[in-house]
Amino acid sequence: MTGSGALFIRAVLDLNLFGFPLESLLTISCAGGETQKLGEYLAGLSVTRWAAASGDQLHAQVAAATMDDLRILVNELHGREGVVSARSSMFAEVFKRSTLRYRNGLPEDAVA
Repeated sequence: MTGSGALFIRAVLDLNLFGFPLESLLTISCAGGETQKLGEYLAGLSVTRWAAASGDQLHAQVAAATMDDLRILVNELHGREGVVSARSSMFAEVFKRSTLRYRNGLPEDAVA
């Protein structure tokens, strides 16, 4: 079934076990069409779980080892070109995880 693409297996990880006990939703407002460029930058960071754009806003879930690490990330984002504002909203608890990337509705490994 996995060979045919009818069944996909995914790992569920507790990031706390890997030294990242804090998770946050970042909301970043961008100016002048910088959403794509900033989204690509943010998606490339090792702390980013996912990133998505909607108009002039970018949303991302990130994991951090400490509050200082999260503060440094948000401050760094404030200093990037095209960022109007960046704010962090901490997750009290995360109930669902997925490590699969999807492209055109299919897991990335299944896309030819």
